[in-house]
Amino acid sequence: MKRNVLMGIVACSIFIPFACASGSGSLAVTLPSFTQQSVPQGAQRVPVLKVRLEASCAASVPVSAVTVRHSGLGSVSDFLRVYVMDGEKRVSAVHAVPKKDPLRIRLRTYVVPACERRDLTLFADMASDAAAGGEHHFDLVSVDAKGEVTTGGQASSSASRLRVTPSSTQFSVRIEYRPVLTPVYWGTDRIVARLLLSGGSSADQEVTAITFTNDGSAHDADMQNIYMETSSHQQLSEPVAQMDGRTVRIVFDPPLKLQRNAAKLLHLRADVRASASHTIEWTIDEPSDVEARTAGRR
Repeated sequence: MKRNVLMGIVACSIFIPFACASGSGSLAVTLPSFTQQSVPQGAQRVPVLKVRLEASCAASVPVSAVTVRHSGLGSVSDFLRVYVMDGEKRVSAVHAVPKKDPLRIRLRTYVVPACERRDLTLFADMASDAAAGGEHHFDLVSVDAKGEVTTGGQASSSASRLRVTPSSTQFSVRIEYRPVLTPVYWGTDRIVARLLLSGGSSADQEVTAITFTNDGSAHDADMQNIYMETSSHQQLSEPVAQMDGRTVRIVFDPPLKLQRNAAKLLHLRADVRASASHTIEWTIDEPSDVEARTAGRR
């Protein structure tokens, strides 16, 4: 979903056991375990593998990709997509899960700073018709990084097996962009987007956050103090200081309740600090960038 609103590593593969031509920095890889989980059909942002990366103090370490492999009795068709996130920020494109071959997931300009640790999580969005009872888990096959890489502990995520359970309720939130009624110029507290959120027919929902991506040229401090309000000017989120690269995650506090079959018109506001040559083309890259849950569930 898009709308114009306003007015551009050398790595080596490391296979288990991890080894690579020595660089100025080194990277230690561990796999924190997490318990078996049951997930309903159609669930989004399901964590399926965690990878901890810790750089030595000699130098920062660029990481260009991770490679994973699916196993288990369930079919890969149970997954709509998988992707890698660092905290709340997606750092890879989304991918389908191949039937047999390992899946190499390239990261977007990802660096582990010297003496620091970063946790990456592989998330999955499940198909609404995923087979109930299907079992899955993911293994780490390789890490692509610049520098020496070592691993500790098991390289398998067998502790993170998941089982698909039936779900009688399917959830969806639809977003439609509406025209901005006045031109967007440099200035404070401008309306930079208008959008209509529509709920599905199954149940009331709570929208907890939305991540917007800019496919235009504006980035970082070009837009500041970004927040969302209702069409009647009720503020729904705390202002975000500025864009993170070309993305901004708006967190609703409290969550925005969206009743079944209902719609709400919202405004995205920001201080515009970009020059007239910079552009904003808002997108919501993936359905899971709209974070929602059943109303009343925690």
